Amino acid sequence: MSLVTFTTDFGPNSIYTATSRAGLLGKESVAGVIDLSHTIEPNNIAEAAYLVHTVYPDYPDDTIHIIAVDQRHRTRNPELVIRKIKQQYFISYNTGLLSMIDEEPNATYWIAGTYDGRHFTSIYKVLNQIALQIARNDFSGFEQVKADKVMQKSTLRPAMNDEEIAGNVMYFDERGFAYTNIHQSDFERFAPDGRAVIRLTRFETLEAVLPHLSGTSPGSAGAFFNDRGYLCIGIYHDDTRSLLGFKRGHVILIEHS
Repeated sequence: MSLVTFTTDFGPNSIYTATSRAGLLGKESVAGVIDLSHTIEPNNIAEAAYLVHTVYPDYPDDTIHIIAVDQRHRTRNPELVIRKIKQQYFISYNTGLLSMIDEEPNATYWIAGTYDGRHFTSIYKVLNQIALQIARNDFSGFEQVKADKVMQKSTLRPAMNDEEIAGNVMYFDERGFAYTNIHQSDFERFAPDGRAVIRLTRFETLEAVLPHLSGTSPGSAGAFFNDRGYLCIGIYHDDTRSLLGFKRGHVILIEHS
């Protein structure tokens, strides 16, 4: 039996979310259905890839991740794609999203048909059926292909040179904490002694990475590495979007002090 997760840009109160779940509940081959997020910014495949990338290592082998995030390339590339990463399966449109989740050489892909219908009905009309077939270990009708046969996009790495690291805000949680694509390993390679300036905005900087935010005063910003090693910016008892003007894609710079 397989767990199935959903990641979509349907919105938290969409009736299509409930309909999609209903199509899997009670199926013999499905151990459970878990919502990762339905608040991905519409069409933002980078945000969806980042979220799935950070959480999928916590899931067991044979988990099936359905990722329904619309994107303009879908009209030109109507294929539905499956990718296997470390004994888990990922299903989405042929937008390049699956290539962004993990840097794995010789990745295994399948084409599982095409879909040119409405985005919001894609899960219960086709993606659920693909997931159920995978859960039964039935790959009949799927065409196994090499990576160059599906759309590929660059991964979520920041730009880095001798002078700075330029990363981006990829995701916000419910507290308004901003999650970036700057990994602790990048930071330590850039500043082995740990001394660096974190430039949040033109006028706002931080001088240190904290173990957590509890040592900051209300309304003050702080930076810390989360459990996956990614740099996060938070404001104790407030929101980075309102106080710092952060948006998805906002540039965070790491500079030498």
